[in-house]
Amino acid sequence: MGEVTITFSKLVDKLQQHYGPPAPPHSTDPLELIISESIAYLASDKRRAEALGTRRSRRRRKLVDQIMKTRSIHQTRNSATTAPAI
Repeated sequence: MGEVTITFSKLVDKLQQHYGPPAPPHSTDPLELIISESIAYLASDKRRAEALGTRRSRRRRKLVDQIMKTRSIHQTRNSATTAPAI
C-alpha cells in the first residue's frame, strides 16, 4: 500500500471542518496562561477556567484589602497632622 502524506496545514483544515474552529484562549496574558496551567494541570477547560476565576477573585479581594488599608493609614496620618480649627 502506498504512503499517504498530508501537510500540517491540510490536517488543521480537516480538523476545523470536522470539529469547527478552536475556542479562543481564556487569556492573552502569558503569565496568566502559565499560572492557569500550573493551578489546573491536566484539568478540563471548564475546571481550568473555574480555577483561574477563583484565583482572580482572591487576587482582587487582596488588592481591595490593600487599598483600604492604605487609605485608612493615610486618613489616620492626615487627621493626626491637621491642626485643629480655632
